[in-house]
Amino acid sequence: MIDYNSHPLFWQRFLESAGFYRGQLDGDFGEQSHAAAHQFEAESLKIAQDLGFFEIRTEGNIQSLQLEAQRKARQFLADVNEKLSKDGLTFKIISGTRTYEEQNDLFALGCTKPGPIAVHGDRYELDGWGMS
Repeated sequence: MIDYNSHPLFWQRFLESAGFYRGQLDGDFGEQSHAAAHQFEAESLKIAQDLGFFEIRTEGNIQSLQLEAQRKARQFLADVNEKLSKDGLTFKIISGTRTYEEQNDLFALGCTKPGPIAVHGDRYELDGWGMS
């Protein structure tokens, strides 16, 4: 579900930090980058098969996280939905890893762009690497 070609350099860095990409960070999402993405997605699928699948928006957002964050997100959602589904509540993950451009746009709301303030504090914190 990740569109690696939308921001190839960002996703190369993401895959490198996940331990799958060892090539040059050049923004060219070529053969080596695709192989790393395939390995990352295969590991993501294993986690989903072990811990469960969710609705499509949540899946897309979980799949954009680093693997350990994916495990924790799936465990949390499974637990909270099991405990609260009897009350008619369903919890979802409505945001995943954001590229630098997406995070900058969000940070600008209420600061340099009209709208309510959307981000407080450091604009990059842990968001930039799918760990928040």
